[in-house]
Amino acid sequence: MVKKMALVAACAGLLATGVAVSPAAAAPAAWNDCPPGHFCLFEHGNGGALMYAYDECSPLIKNIGSVGEGDKISSYWNRSRFRGELYDWQGSLGFVRHHIAPANGSQYNLPAPNNDITDGLKVVC
Repeated sequence: MVKKMALVAACAGLLATGVAVSPAAAAPAAWNDCPPGHFCLFEHGNGGALMYAYDECSPLIKNIGSVGEGDKISSYWNRSRFRGELYDWQGSLGFVRHHIAPANGSQYNLPAPNNDITDGLKVVC
């Protein structure tokens, strides 16, 4: 199941794409808002403002840019048993290779050159 959590969510766009949406959080998110078994992406560094929490793998890249959420990811925590991959495309698809999130990984802040550039992600089976 794919879940979307955010302080400010583009709910209408997500519902139109068939993505399940959770209610917006009442307070700013932090690392601990990432549920066990999920691959979580955060809008701010140090796990601030949880945007996505995925608990299933998929062979497809999820295009978060298509719903207005691209170029906003600053940190992630992969607590799932699947590998996560972050993508950035600028005209053509470019894989942010050095940001493969290993299964059951650590909390991670993206370095400056890769901050706020993620357009898509995949949770790999």
